[in-house]
Amino acid sequence: MLKQALKVLHKPNDDRGFFLMVEGARIDHGHHDGWANKALLEAMELDKAVGIALAETQEKDTLVIVVSDHSFAFNLLGYPKRGLPINGVVDDPPESLDGKPYPILTYGAGPGYRGYLEGVSPYDGKRFKDGYRNGPPLTDQEASKFDFYQPSAVPTKYGQHGGEDVAIYAQGPMAHLFNG
Repeated sequence: MLKQALKVLHKPNDDRGFFLMVEGARIDHGHHDGWANKALLEAMELDKAVGIALAETQEKDTLVIVVSDHSFAFNLLGYPKRGLPINGVVDDPPESLDGKPYPILTYGAGPGYRGYLEGVSPYDGKRFKDGYRNGPPLTDQEASKFDFYQPSAVPTKYGQHGGEDVAIYAQGPMAHLFNG
């Protein structure tokens, strides 16, 4: 879709230029839903779109800016070994008091809270494995499912925005004016 939009907007011999905004909104949706796998796949799609924008334009006359409007309370836990899938589990957890594997990715708040809910989300009725820590150990196979709710520390209906700064990347004319 981006490639076609660039073709439509680019007019040979027209030096006025154009503005095109491409948004990866499904990244936001994935995080709000507590589905890290969905958010990560959408981030990969945004990366492809940026690659297309860079390939289909010329740096000397095209300013490309990549930025997010906010972060999420999204965490990378523990000390996963090199080579583990980012959406997998730490399966040799020396820090885990109960000795069970835990997911590499978690949220600070969201629908994946599993504390005292005995395996049922109060928001959508989805069933969990006996409250997560009380059931069988979590596996990479389960944690990598597209609709797997990443665990969260606080029970909220939707994932919450984070408070840290977000990066801004720019390439092209006047890119030096963007920093942060």
